[in-house]
Amino acid sequence: MEIDERWVLALTSSAGLQVWSATGDTILFQYPISQLPYLAESNDDKFMRGLAATPNALCVGTSIGSVHAFVCKSVGINSWDATLAYNMEPDHFPITTLSSFQNILAVANDSGKIFGYDSFDAYVQVFSFLGFGYPCTALVQQENVLIAGFSSGHLRVFRTDIQELAIEVTAHTRAISGLTMHPTLNILASVSPDQYLHVWEVPDFKSTSSRDLSILYSDLIENKICTGVSFLSNEKICVATFDDEELVVYERNK
Repeated sequence: MEIDERWVLALTSSAGLQVWSATGDTILFQYPISQLPYLAESNDDKFMRGLAATPNALCVGTSIGSVHAFVCKSVGINSWDATLAYNMEPDHFPITTLSSFQNILAVANDSGKIFGYDSFDAYVQVFSFLGFGYPCTALVQQENVLIAGFSSGHLRVFRTDIQELAIEVTAHTRAISGLTMHPTLNILASVSPDQYLHVWEVPDFKSTSSRDLSILYSDLIENKICTGVSFLSNEKICVATFDDEELVVYERNK
């Protein structure tokens, strides 16, 4: 991810938060989970999970449902200055995933609830959506649109400007493990351990009244447990699979 005009590798675990250089050879910043006293003293399994970079901070979720924003600045080639500046407590369920778009931070948890915060206004909550009883496993955003994947295999499209559920489809037979938006088009890709890659066209709510997600392409990646997906460019999609040293790359036919 890019933070303070620098690409870095950020990791969360039961130990806490670590930020490395993009090549992974130098650690820039770490925040042990023990520095959050109320979390360290918990008798339950504790961890940090979920990462997103807003324009002014690196945000991370925790197992007790809190979210913390670290304001980060480079102070040299191999060092960072990071300050814990904001704390959010949307709910008591463990955080599953975070997503950011422009100034909006979206937070989801194990109950499927989703919350939105304005990073330009001290992370004041600006929207929320009720859960469906299944963990939200993936989030992506566009302007006034939030797309969420769930462990039930459902894809749900929310309009954040009017706070409504606009579209719901059963996209996969197992949990959705990855979502990604095309860098310039209203195209979404989703993957799941059910071994399928689906590519969808997302309606433009500004110019059409359509409430459908249209399938543009679908493929079975046989004998592969899909764990993540990303657009590499305007024409390529990359799929990561479990316990595999290779990536599966799709190129659009011209």
